[in-house]
Amino acid sequence: MRLAWKTTSENEIGHLKETLDAQSIAYTIEVEQEKAWESEEYGSTVYSLWINNDDDFEKAKTLLQSADLPSAQPSVSWNNGPSSPLQEFVQQKFRLSIQEKPARSTAFWTLCIFFISLGLFIADAYQHTNQQLSPLRQTLLFDDPPSNWEGVYTQLANRGEKTTLSFELFAKKIREGELWRCITPVLLHGDLLHLIFNMLWLIFLGSQLEERLSKFRLFSLFCILAALSNTAQYVMTGPLFIGFSGVACGMVGFIHARQKQAPWEAYVLTPATYSFVFFFIFALAALSVITFVFEYFWGFTIAIGFANTAHISGLLAGLLLGKCPWFSAHTTHLLGETVQQ
Repeated sequence: MRLAWKTTSENEIGHLKETLDAQSIAYTIEVEQEKAWESEEYGSTVYSLWINNDDDFEKAKTLLQSADLPSAQPSVSWNNGPSSPLQEFVQQKFRLSIQEKPARSTAFWTLCIFFISLGLFIADAYQHTNQQLSPLRQTLLFDDPPSNWEGVYTQLANRGEKTTLSFELFAKKIREGELWRCITPVLLHGDLLHLIFNMLWLIFLGSQLEERLSKFRLFSLFCILAALSNTAQYVMTGPLFIGFSGVACGMVGFIHARQKQAPWEAYVLTPATYSFVFFFIFALAALSVITFVFEYFWGFTIAIGFANTAHISGLLAGLLLGKCPWFSAHTTHLLGETVQQ
């Protein structure tokens, strides 16, 4: 594998990709952020194009050098082999001659979800009593809490002795027409720390999605992730769960899939972020297994207070949706302009 091209232009790397695809030349595109504080490109995205097979390198060189690039003064570098320090210095200065300006994003859905979640949290706190659920939660939870559906987990942990799963009462309120309950549990939060943690993830992930997806497609993605993660959690534990973290895990899975599927879309999530999310999910999964063993064999209940089925199902749903071409980025950002694809 040999490094062939480096650029900070998303439009340009997409054009080069098409050139190589037309000739069936295997390649790899790496996407990373410039992290050197002293660099004028700090924070911008750098694309590195590698030719997988050395035998294709000369052919690829000829094709790329003769390619009709979209920018009059491309910010690129061609590599025939290891560069000298002088060559690297000149190449870096040449790339810096073009400054990419980030495109503006309205962050419409991110702000909507943020303020709706905040408003519901305040209203729920105002209505809350120690004796019962607030009227707001009774209206917005996946199902009416007095329902007899207590979840598969409870059935298994009690060996079927204390509970029965009544499918006649499964998602009764939703089947009666209260369809908003498929979505609304993700907008409720238990305490201020829960709200802050989830809204930070929303802002961090949602802002990236809004820059690349239309409002309708982002809304569709949000609804699908919410409905799937909520339904999976309800099947497992019943209706008493809330929080946006299932959707947040779905967004992480979606961005991970898009980075693999279409790296030129330039989603920015570091390996450290993925490591944190995966550790968080699977550590809770391991804890859930331990508590299940205690409850199953000794009847000792340990409430961990995390809807981890929603986390896992949301992550898996995001990974699958990220492979769907319908969710491809609809714009590219070149020199501060938004160019429709």
